[in-house]
Amino acid sequence: MSMVAVRRAIRDVIMTSLPELNVYSTVPGVTQVPAVVIAPSATPSIEYDKSFGKGAAYYYFDVMVMVPFTEMDSNQNDLDKLLDPDELKSVVRALKDNRTLNGTADAVKINRVENYGGSHSAAQVEHIGAVLKVQVYTC
Repeated sequence: MSMVAVRRAIRDVIMTSLPELNVYSTVPGVTQVPAVVIAPSATPSIEYDKSFGKGAAYYYFDVMVMVPFTEMDSNQNDLDKLLDPDELKSVVRALKDNRTLNGTADAVKINRVENYGGSHSAAQVEHIGAVLKVQVYTC
């Protein structure tokens, strides 16, 4: 399995569940928020041969979830909903409900949220977000 295939599978699952979001499987020059950007984690990005199966690998991704930063209270509430595993329209729920990424992976695990409330900017438009640390296992 390739990094590109796994990244695109994450994108497809999120896009299907949350069509109102702009979902990018690569880091774009400009993002239209609300958005999700899927990028390989810095360390590690991939770990190979993690089991006795041939070709087994763990892929690690930073799934950046961003909303506009126009009104802090309502925007923070929007971000909270996208990160809430119990919310029907959340990125976390979309991935938890499709742990095989439509057959591309054997398992998906969301390890944690980092940089909650972090400020980001694209095309001189401010937005806030958080990073989901996602681990994908393939064999």
